[in-house]
Amino acid sequence: MNKPRQHNFTPLPEDFIRRIREQFPDSHQDFLNALDQPPRTSIRLNPHKWDRIRPERDVPGEPVPWSINGRFLDERPSFTFDPLFHAGGYYVQEAGSMFLEHVLSRLANHGNSGFQGGMEPSPNVILDACAAPGGKSTLLASLFPEALIVANEAIRSRMPPLIENSIKWGTGNIVVTQNDASHFSSLPGFFDLILADAPCSGEGLFRKDYGARLQWTAGNANHCSLRQRSILAGLWPALKQGGFMVYTTCTFNPEENEQNVAWLLDETGGECVRIDLPDDSSNDAFGIREISGNKVTGYGFYPHRTPGEGLFLSVICKNRQEPGHVQTQNRAITQHEIHSRSSDIFRHSAQNQKRKRIKTRSRSRQAEGRASLMQSVDPAAINQSSKWFAGSGAAWYQIRERLFRIRSSHYDTLQQLAGVLTIRYAGTEAGRIVRNEVLPAPAAALDIHLNPDRFPQIDCSPEEALRFLRRENLTVPAEAKPGWHLVMYEGLPLGWTKNIGSRMNNYHPSEWRIRKTS
Repeated sequence: MNKPRQHNFTPLPEDFIRRIREQFPDSHQDFLNALDQPPRTSIRLNPHKWDRIRPERDVPGEPVPWSINGRFLDERPSFTFDPLFHAGGYYVQEAGSMFLEHVLSRLANHGNSGFQGGMEPSPNVILDACAAPGGKSTLLASLFPEALIVANEAIRSRMPPLIENSIKWGTGNIVVTQNDASHFSSLPGFFDLILADAPCSGEGLFRKDYGARLQWTAGNANHCSLRQRSILAGLWPALKQGGFMVYTTCTFNPEENEQNVAWLLDETGGECVRIDLPDDSSNDAFGIREISGNKVTGYGFYPHRTPGEGLFLSVICKNRQEPGHVQTQNRAITQHEIHSRSSDIFRHSAQNQKRKRIKTRSRSRQAEGRASLMQSVDPAAINQSSKWFAGSGAAWYQIRERLFRIRSSHYDTLQQLAGVLTIRYAGTEAGRIVRNEVLPAPAAALDIHLNPDRFPQIDCSPEEALRFLRRENLTVPAEAKPGWHLVMYEGLPLGWTKNIGSRMNNYHPSEWRIRKTS
């Protein structure tokens, strides 16, 4: 069991309680009581790293039923002081969010669901449109290792953890961008799959984050619904014909969930996809509630039914027969003023396209400068650093003194993206070129393609690993040769240290260092 926590003195908002009573007339008390129970802690193992741990470890906890790599923990440890967490061996993720793995696995084998089509072949370019802090992006990167994952976040302050988590996951197939959803309309039909994990009123956080209760208001929930529709309107043109959009929130509010999906279907002619779930005695597999009606099919995670937090998910297919432009339906919605306002989002978006194109051209000119720098690569630097990595088929690009590698099949796509989007990080930073030497970058140590045997290694005890992660210098081993060493913990690389004779200089990034003392 999880460690008990202190009694919650933050009551649920009255407007929220009133709506839940109407929304769940037969089970509202169980629902509300469940929100005052301790949340469960869950992690998702990195399949590319966990098997490399030495000595071989038992998989912790109990399985999350809808995720191959998901595990419920008996109690919440202090992840800050686990070096395997910093090495990217696992990601701390709410169990409901891992349902995406089950959904995409079913889409990849879509014949079982009765819906004609599916992701055949596997998607080549995937967009996680609201990506920070990176949980779903890293899940996508593991699930589709051959695909290029574009992890976008509009808010600058949320960019550092997204980049850090993408680097530590180590798959090297993630591009981190910072753009508004509307910018993606300049990439028509570009993405095979789009995940829109839209910002929401956060009702699904009420159990584990009492501050979310204080921030919630009915008015804010209505505002979130409009914002979500604006995001969907901006993203929809970027989805290819026959592609899939997965829309998710962490709220229970129908206005933010199924009503938004119904709006999108009406505006675009898209079609919801039903995902197979195994039947059980209650006909609700895993405790997940299937929501259907008004052409909408979605899936709800509720605190009194599932062992995770709140989640809503729906899959919408962009019909292959649908024209490339948006089909705006002339509908009269009178139930709420918010609906009549949001039905104009697509029209307003079309009216503003000229202004957006001007802004896009300005961004494109800036991006062209970045793209040209990508083409200026020092062959000697590539020759030196390419030996560090296993396999072949990598393309290299250079931005000032920083040297990056990315899968060859992704390079042209990256250049296309650089012409439209603001790219903050892409592929793996292999090193920094100083004079005639490439100094290995922290990201190189964490990349799953690195060949650790190319470097002398220092195997650390738990205490030594934490010293390194605090950015303290390690003791110089008696047998250590001068130069770069790879710091290892239980078979996984943590980063770099350099023996300069009198000491081992620590090259762990200062912004990643552990600051907590206990």
